[in-house]
Amino acid sequence: MITIESLSFSYPDSFRTVFDRISASFLSGWTAIIGPNGSGKTTLLRLIAGKLTPEEGKIQLDGQLSYCPQDQEEMPTFFSDPDIMNRSETFALMSRLGINDDWPFRWGTLSGGEKKKCQIADALLRQPQALLLDEPANHIDASTIRLLSEELKRYSGIGIVVSHDLAFLDALCTRTILLTPTDNGSRIRSIPISPREALEEERSATQAMLDSKRNLNREIESLSAVQRQKQRDIVQDRKRLSKADVSSKDKSTKAKIDAARLTGKDRKAGDAVSRIASRLEQMRSDLDDLGSVSGKRKTGAGLQGTCERRANILSIASGTTELLDGVFRLVHPDLTISPTSRIAITGDNGAGKSSFMDFLSRSLSIPSDRLWLGRQELSTDERRNVKLQIDALDNAQLGSVLSVVYRLGSEPTAMMSTKIPSPGETRKLLFGLAMLRQVSVILLDEPTNHLDIQSIQAWGDAFAEFAGAAIVITHDRAFIERFAEEIWHITRHGDTASLEVSSLHTPTS
Repeated sequence: MITIESLSFSYPDSFRTVFDRISASFLSGWTAIIGPNGSGKTTLLRLIAGKLTPEEGKIQLDGQLSYCPQDQEEMPTFFSDPDIMNRSETFALMSRLGINDDWPFRWGTLSGGEKKKCQIADALLRQPQALLLDEPANHIDASTIRLLSEELKRYSGIGIVVSHDLAFLDALCTRTILLTPTDNGSRIRSIPISPREALEEERSATQAMLDSKRNLNREIESLSAVQRQKQRDIVQDRKRLSKADVSSKDKSTKAKIDAARLTGKDRKAGDAVSRIASRLEQMRSDLDDLGSVSGKRKTGAGLQGTCERRANILSIASGTTELLDGVFRLVHPDLTISPTSRIAITGDNGAGKSSFMDFLSRSLSIPSDRLWLGRQELSTDERRNVKLQIDALDNAQLGSVLSVVYRLGSEPTAMMSTKIPSPGETRKLLFGLAMLRQVSVILLDEPTNHLDIQSIQAWGDAFAEFAGAAIVITHDRAFIERFAEEIWHITRHGDTASLEVSSLHTPTS
C-alpha cells in the first residue's frame, strides 16, 4: 500500500499552493488520477516517486517503485543489461509489445510511441511493487494502446496512471482519484469506481450543487422581498399609530391608537421580520456551505484567426514525395488544402506522420507569420520561454490570450502564478498567442497529448470556430469526429509509405 498523510506542497517559483494537507491511499490494482490541467496530477506522481519533496506530511511505500515520466528521450537501460535481456520473459514481453531487436541501434529514428513502449517495458521488466505512469497513451496509435492496456492488466502491484485517454483508463482502472483546483490547493477525492463513472458522478454532484445554489438563491430573493414589504408595512403602521399629528384635544383618536398598540400589532410585525431575518441568515449560511462551484463555461477560442483569400493554399499532384531527406518515400493521390480545410492525419507509430507534417509546413503557399506549427513535445526551456512571452504582453493582449486559455478549460489566475506552465497549459497559451497574431493555418502534432479530458472537448470547439485551415495529427477518434472533414491515413511498409484520403461527415459543434 502507498499512503499519503497530510501532504502539503508548492513550487518555490510559484505563488500558488498545489496541495494543502491532502491524504490518500493506493492499493494493489490500477488507480487513475484525473483532473484539469494544472491541478497537480504530474506533481502528485513525482511526489510519490520521490522526485519532489513535500513541505509537510509524509508518503509511505514498502518496496521498489518505478516511475515513467511523460517525456523520456534516453534509451532504457534494459537493452544493455544482459541479466534482463537473457530472460525468456523479456523476449515474450518484447514480442507482445512489438519491440524489435534492432531498436537500440536506431533509437534516434524511433517514433515517440515506439520509445514509450520501450520505456514501459523497461519498468515492467524490473517487477516493481509500485508502477507510476504519466500519460502512457501519448504518441501511441489505437492498436498499440490496446496492446499496452492488455499488458498492464497483467501487472499485479500498485499501479497509478495519469492519462487524457478515458477509454484507456476505463479499460485498466477500477479506482479513481479526482483532483479539483481550489484557491488553497487542489482538493483530492478517492472513489472506488472507474474513471468514467467517477466523472459522471462528479458531473451529477456538480449539477446537483448548482441546482441547490440556484434554488437557494431564488428562495433568498423571494424571502428578502417579503422582508422588505413587511418592513415597509411596519413603517406605515408606525406612522398610523403615531400621535405626533393628533390634536391634544382629540381624545377619541388617541384612545383608538392606544387600543391598537395594546393589541401588539406593532410587536408581532417586528417579531415576523426578525424571524425572516433569522431564516435568511440560515439560508445564506447554507449557501456558503455549498462552496464555490462553476457552471458550464463557454468553450471554443473566442478569437477566430483569419482566412486566406485564395482557392487553395496547397495543391500537390499525385505521385511520390521523399520525406526525411530520402529516408522513405510517400506515395499519395492528388492532395489539396483549402483555406478552411479540416484534416486529420492518422497512421500507426512510425508511419511518418510528423515528417509529412514538416513537409506540409514547408510547402504551404502562405507567409510564415500566418502559420502556427505545434510539435508533439515542448522542453522545459520552451515552456519557460512561452511564459516569458505571455508576461511581456500588454494588458489588452494578455486579456485576449487568457480569454482563450479560459475557454480551453484552464484557470488563467493559476496559470499566471507559475514560471513554467505544464505541457497542457503551455499548448493553450500557444494557441492563444497564435490567435492573437491572427494565423490562417494551424498544423498540430498530437494536440490532445497532455490535455485533460475536459479540455479536449473545448479544444475541438476551438477548431470548429477557427476561420482558417486546421491540419492535425491525432490518434483520438472522438476528437477526429468532432472537428475533421477529411482523414489522410498513412500506412508504411519499410522505406515506402502510402497515403489514402477519405471524407468524414460535417464535424459536430
